[in-house]
Amino acid sequence: MATGYLILCQTAIHLHIQDPLLICLKTYSLIDIHARIVQHIKTTDSPNKNVLMNLSKQAINRFSSQHKIIKQYIDGLPPEALFNNFDSGLWSIHETIAYLCRYQYEFLNRINLICNNVNPYFPKYDVCNDREFKFTVARSTGALLHEIYRIRQHMVQLLKTLPENYGSRTGTHAVLGKMNLNQWLEFFLLHEMMQLFKIFKLSERFQTSEITPDHVIPMPWLQERMDEIA
Repeated sequence: MATGYLILCQTAIHLHIQDPLLICLKTYSLIDIHARIVQHIKTTDSPNKNVLMNLSKQAINRFSSQHKIIKQYIDGLPPEALFNNFDSGLWSIHETIAYLCRYQYEFLNRINLICNNVNPYFPKYDVCNDREFKFTVARSTGALLHEIYRIRQHMVQLLKTLPENYGSRTGTHAVLGKMNLNQWLEFFLLHEMMQLFKIFKLSERFQTSEITPDHVIPMPWLQERMDEIA
C-alpha cells in the first residue's frame, strides 16, 4: 500500500495542501487521503483569480500523459494476467481499463455540458447504469487502450482550444457540489490515478502469486463493485 500513499501524497504536494493530518500516513486509509485531497480541490480559493479563469497548463499536461503509464504496468503480462480475478468483487486489469475507457466519455460529456450550460448538475457516475459498459468490456485490451489514447487526444485538443475564461465555468457534482472546470480537471486526474494504482497493484500481485483456473475469467463480465466518488 506504500506506493498508493506515495502517489496520493505527491498529488497533495503538487496541490500545495498544508494538511498536517496527511503527514500521519499510517493513520489514514487511501480513501481517507483521497477524500481530503478532493475536499481541498473543491474548497481552496486561489490567491490569483486569473488561475481560476484560465485552465491550468500544468493540469492539461498531466491530463495529456498520465494515462500512458498503463502500458508500462501491463507490458509483458500474459493474457491470463489481464483477466485475472483474485478476489470476489474486485475487477481484473482488463475490466479496470474498460472502466477508464467509459469514464473518459462520461468526463467528455461533462466538459461539453459545463461549457455550454450554466452550472449543470451531474449525478455520481455509476458504471452499473452505463448500458455501453458491457460492450466496452467485451473488446480486447489493446483496442481499449487505443480508444483511451484516441479520446484523450481529442479531449486535450478541446481543452487547449477553450476560451481563456472557461476555467471559471462551473458544474455541480452530486457528492462534491459546485466546482469550476479547473477543479473538475483535477478531480478527474485524481480519480484516474486511483484506478491506475489498482492496475499497478494487480500487475504486481500476478507476478508474486500462483494462478489457478478459478481465478481466471474466460470473458470479462460486469461485477458488483464500489468505486470512489466518480
